[in-house]
Amino acid sequence: MDAADTEAFYRAYNASRPADRQHPLNREVLLQRAANEIALFRVLGAINFDKDQTVLDVGGGGGGTLVPFVGIGCPALTLTCLDIRDGSAELAQRLPGVPFHHCDAQKMPFPDRHFDLVCAFTMFHQLRDDVAAPRIAAEMRRVCRGHIVIADWAMAHKGDQAVTLSYVERIFGLKVTHTERGALAPPLGRRLSRISDAAYFAVRALFPIAAAGRVYAMKV
Repeated sequence: MDAADTEAFYRAYNASRPADRQHPLNREVLLQRAANEIALFRVLGAINFDKDQTVLDVGGGGGGTLVPFVGIGCPALTLTCLDIRDGSAELAQRLPGVPFHHCDAQKMPFPDRHFDLVCAFTMFHQLRDDVAAPRIAAEMRRVCRGHIVIADWAMAHKGDQAVTLSYVERIFGLKVTHTERGALAPPLGRRLSRISDAAYFAVRALFPIAAAGRVYAMKV
C-alpha cells in the first residue's frame, strides 16, 4: 500500500464513522477517553517522562492526541505531529506553535535518535497492511532515542488489527517494559457509558479482560 492508497484508506475509514465519535462531549466516548488518558499518564510516570522532553506523535491527525501532553505542561516547542493526512489547519487552531509534518510515516523527515519519546495513538489497529506497519515501526524506532509509547486496541473489531503485546513486540523488535489497561472494548464501553460512570468503571474493575484499550512502553 503506497502513500496515496493509505491516505485514501484513512479518508474512507473516517467517513464510515460518525463525525462526533471521538468528541469529548459525546457521552459514549467520554469515559473511554478518561480511562485511556489515565493509562497513558501511568505509563509516562513509569518511564519517568519529563515535560521538557521532545515528543513525536505519529499519525496524530489534528493534534488531539497531543492535548494530554500540553495538559501536563509540555511546551509547544517540544511537541511535533506527523500524519499522512493534512491536519495542519486543525492543529494550528488547537495547539498553536506545534509543528505539523504532512508525510508518510514510512519515510519520516527526521534524523536518527531525534526525539526522546515517539508515540502513536490508535493508529496500528487501522493498519491492515502487513508491510506498512513494520516499516512505520522501524521508522519510529530509528528517530527515537528514549521510549516508544503505543496506545491502541488489543481486540480486533470489524477486521481491524488487534494490537496486542506480542504484536507490538514483533513489529518493533523491542521488549515491552510497561503495560497499562485503558478503556473498555468500544461496543461494551459505549453501552455502559449511557448507563452510568459507576457501571463503566465497575465492569472495568471486575472484568479486566474487557478493557481492550492498552498502552505499551518500550525502551529503545
